[in-house]
Amino acid sequence: MSLNRDWENQMKRSSVKELHQFLITILEKAGTRSESASAVAKALCSASIKGVDSHGVRLLPHYEKVVRGGRVNGKSQLKVREVTPVAIEINADNGFGHYASYLAIEEGIQRAKTYGISMISVIHSSHLGALGSYVEEAANEGFLAFGFSNTDTLVLPHGSKKPFHGTNPIAFAAPVDNHTPYLIDMATSCVPWNRVADYGAQGRSLPDDIAVDKNGQPTKNHKEAVALKAFGGNDYSYKGAALGG
Repeated sequence: MSLNRDWENQMKRSSVKELHQFLITILEKAGTRSESASAVAKALCSASIKGVDSHGVRLLPHYEKVVRGGRVNGKSQLKVREVTPVAIEINADNGFGHYASYLAIEEGIQRAKTYGISMISVIHSSHLGALGSYVEEAANEGFLAFGFSNTDTLVLPHGSKKPFHGTNPIAFAAPVDNHTPYLIDMATSCVPWNRVADYGAQGRSLPDDIAVDKNGQPTKNHKEAVALKAFGGNDYSYKGAALGG
């Protein structure tokens, strides 16, 4: 108990504004241009405020590492191509997905204000964090919004022992009078892959029947997990696999 109290005494409370600026500073020092760093910081804070730590500020060390190592282009220059007045393609230049996704939703809102509907796609992007952060922006402006994303091959089709498709999240947001928007943000797997890492960071075992090892056998050890089951459980995972595939 004394160890817990000592740890609590060492905790520092910060405002969201302070945390946001701290994240920007770290990312900029790693080589991220300010607009991109600000977008990443905004998305990470948005997730953590909602208690979605798997996609929140916990990811900062990883993002710093990938931009320093060149896996993500910290100096990305976004390119917007109008396919039709209501269909836009954004080339993320291999940069952070958060930067491109916030621009995508801004473009979508402006087009929808004029034409009533819009569809924005993002290509050559990287991880975008919590998908719900972007559709929520549209709902705050009075619009319905859907968001979809693909990911690396990490999820087993129903009855399979080998992964075939990604966790491929789906998000939806709708405005609600005098309240925060109605928001859904879900992976089509039992849990998102970052939740597996989050369990490991907390020293916790994985829940039953969400992950498998290299032999396709269920595991509760995050270090052994190489793939996830689709949501729906052992008997009904065809539902998640159908949505994700």
